Amino acid sequence: ANTRAVLAAEVMAHAQESGGLFAQREASVTFARRILEVNQDFTATYFGYEPNADGQDDHYQESGVASEITNAHDGAGRFLPYWFRDRASSRILLTPLVDMETSLYYQGTRELYFERGDGHSMVTEPYVYEGKMIVEQVHPVIIDGQFRGIAGVDRALTDIASFVQAIKERAGIDIFLISRSGRFISSTTPEGPDLITKDVTATMYEGLFGPFLSDRTETFFELSIDPANGATHYYATAPVQTGTWTVVVRKLESDVAAPIRESLILNLAMAAIGLSIVIGLSLWTSRSVTRRIGMAVTAADTVASGNLTAHVELQVQGDDEVSLLMGSLGRMAASLEAK
Repeated sequence: ANTRAVLAAEVMAHAQESGGLFAQREASVTFARRILEVNQDFTATYFGYEPNADGQDDHYQESGVASEITNAHDGAGRFLPYWFRDRASSRILLTPLVDMETSLYYQGTRELYFERGDGHSMVTEPYVYEGKMIVEQVHPVIIDGQFRGIAGVDRALTDIASFVQAIKERAGIDIFLISRSGRFISSTTPEGPDLITKDVTATMYEGLFGPFLSDRTETFFELSIDPANGATHYYATAPVQTGTWTVVVRKLESDVAAPIRESLILNLAMAAIGLSIVIGLSLWTSRSVTRRIGMAVTAADTVASGNLTAHVELQVQGDDEVSLLMGSLGRMAASLEAK
């Protein structure tokens, strides 16, 4: 989902750079709205130009010019169209962007471009904008080697929370989603709503999650006590490459161990039954062989005592070694008795 949002921002930026949309304000407004319409998990799409980036600010500052996109500009005519889904009316509305020079989505992307010298997408930290908790995916608009503005899409934290909650219900686990700088993006735990947008170091999870965030390229797995509820859980982590996020999942030790115990008990029960059958068969076989060998020993003792007139009873069953022995003793007794 992160990758798709970043790709949408990149496509919007490339449409400005090489698709002929730069300085075409009416077409750009229409294009941004269309991107929002076809992506239901986006809460906003927008362009933001540098002051007079296309040389048309004075023109659009004039009263009554291009009234159908008037709300795409600030008071100075700067092109800042921001399409967003209004939760109250479910309509898609247009308003100009605000706080460009102080917000991470614009100034942060601008500074990142001047720092790296190339067009690099940014996934912002979770924060509150216009009363909504959001994460923004932004890409710079670079034309003729100059930073001319940004293109971006917003995703509401509430939508991300719903997505994560669905995973929790399907997999039976609790999930923490943590941003690049260590802020909670989402949490499915009871205390989750109080954690959103807070830095991990400012919460009770600092000691537990600190090692997880020390190396975002590694995965971790450990058994530990949760500081919120005091219960023992298994914790596992994995990196989310786009945005450099970290996902942490937890599951109660008892929930993990219960299926193992049930499987162990079942296996032990089956092994016990199997062992009992083997022992029973072994005892039956042993007693049968012992009884027949005892009869052979008695017959041999009778013959050895010289009592050739005594009747020697031998049971010959099958062709195993004991039966062969019984047969030989029988023939020997009969031979001696005949003499």
